[in-house]
Amino acid sequence: MLVGAVATAAMHLTHALNWNFAVTCLLGMLLAMAMQMPLAWLVAPVLGSIESMLPSMVLAMVSPMSVCAAHLMGCKMHWLSCAGLGAAFGIGMFVIIRMQSRVYRRNVYLAYQCR
Repeated sequence: MLVGAVATAAMHLTHALNWNFAVTCLLGMLLAMAMQMPLAWLVAPVLGSIESMLPSMVLAMVSPMSVCAAHLMGCKMHWLSCAGLGAAFGIGMFVIIRMQSRVYRRNVYLAYQCR
C-alpha cells in the first residue's frame, strides 16, 4: 500500500508542474521508481528480493499511470485522492499475490499427491 501511495503521489506532484505531458510522465515514472526501490530493498531481507521487488515494481508502474490517464481525460485529482488510489492499487496487488500463492500451493500439493 505504501509503494502505491507514494508512487501515485509522486506522479501527481510531477503533473502539478504543468509541463509537457510526455516530460511529466517520464519524470513521474523516474521519481516513482526512485521511491519504490528503497522501499523494496527495506523489505527484501524479510520477503526475499524477487518477492518484494517484482510486485512493487509492477505496482509502482501501474498506479502512477492512473494519474496520467486521469490527466489525459481532463480529470484533476487532489494529492490525497491520488495517494488513496495508489493504496487501493496496493491492496489489489496484495490480493492478486495471495490468490497466486494459493493456486501455486494447491498445484504443488496435487503434483506431489499424484506420485
